[in-house]
Amino acid sequence: MRCVNFWRSSLLMVCKKKELLVGMLVFGSILPVTAYADEDIVHDSDASVSLRGAYWSATRRQDSVTDIGAASIWLGINTQIGSRQSGRINAWARSDNIVARETDAELREAYWRYTSGFWDLRIGRQLIIWGKADGVNPTDNLAVRNFRLLTTEDMEQKSGVVTVFASAYIGELRTQLLWLPEFRPHTLPFSETATQKYSEISPKDPKKQWAARVERTGGDWDWSLSYFSGYDKSPDLHLGVSTLSMPTIDLVHPRLHVLGADAAGTVGRIGWRLEGAYTSTPDVTGVDIFTKNSFAYLVAGVDRTFLDTLNINFQYVYRYIFRYEDPRSASPQLVELAKAGALANNQFDRRQNGATLRLHNRWLNDTLAVELSFMEWWSHRDYVVKPKMSYAWSDHLKTSVGADIYRGSRDSFLGKLRELSVGYAELQWSY
Repeated sequence: MRCVNFWRSSLLMVCKKKELLVGMLVFGSILPVTAYADEDIVHDSDASVSLRGAYWSATRRQDSVTDIGAASIWLGINTQIGSRQSGRINAWARSDNIVARETDAELREAYWRYTSGFWDLRIGRQLIIWGKADGVNPTDNLAVRNFRLLTTEDMEQKSGVVTVFASAYIGELRTQLLWLPEFRPHTLPFSETATQKYSEISPKDPKKQWAARVERTGGDWDWSLSYFSGYDKSPDLHLGVSTLSMPTIDLVHPRLHVLGADAAGTVGRIGWRLEGAYTSTPDVTGVDIFTKNSFAYLVAGVDRTFLDTLNINFQYVYRYIFRYEDPRSASPQLVELAKAGALANNQFDRRQNGATLRLHNRWLNDTLAVELSFMEWWSHRDYVVKPKMSYAWSDHLKTSVGADIYRGSRDSFLGKLRELSVGYAELQWSY
């Protein structure tokens, strides 16, 4: 009965949430055409539904809550109207505490698309992910991520923002221009306590965000150049208005300018990829201990498939902080906040070298899949390892079990996230 009540309340949440109604209006301007015009206008339409029930050993909020029973519904709708127009909606509703009936919903995508020959126009909330590296993408500045979301796939933590997207082919090059009038911050795994409060400080003029990209695909190797001018979705930690009993930390989102590039190709049976970006921040002198410094971020990797099913992917990762100042040199009253901000934004050290490794294999006619993902920063030996196994009982039913394990010292980027370590088991039915 509790599960039935959850699915009912989850569907109501999807329908009532204001932002989801905005997405429905996108389709509302399209779908009536099919009711009053020629029925042949609609060339293709499909919908997908995924129902999931899961056990999680803990939350992703750095709190003390354990043994979570979660349930969710994921919906996707794609509609093609004629040869040029289409639309898409992607949303979920969920409860991470079935007993307490605590529900939430998210509109990941809702946009209208028009294509004509060599150009493409999309308007609405869009999930756009840039970068050719595997999982670690320095050029991925457009998507929003909910780090608290209890899902077995990291990609499903990401959602889009309202975007006007236009692209055109000029010879072999595809040029993209984007205006991003909506700002949405990442949802970080911070939890307020009886003695600590966080205050989100949104940008005053979020409409002044834009991006551009030029890419080439289809040859022996693909490449792209990109630029983003907008607000940082990962906040800086500033000291806010505080009282003796309740200090407040302001989550401030400064303006960034990011110049990026990536490339990928193959040499024989070995695939290779490169991705890097330079991010310029407002702290041009490096003396503001609360504002992240400008930095360079580089990923270089190779992968190869053995025995038709075993894929091994290795990547080298490098970060360099310009005009670096050690957060431990801050005044005694501010040193803990300076350290927390540096760790949250991975700027505790001037240089960082690290690596990622991903092993993936399938057995039993591809019904059994096993994956092991690993990342380590070598300076402090902090790491995260993510083992996962899934079995497809049929085309619609799948079981997954796995874990996220963070380890390292408290003064390290991944070690600081030790409380986010979880184990999980999920049953998923999809259609």
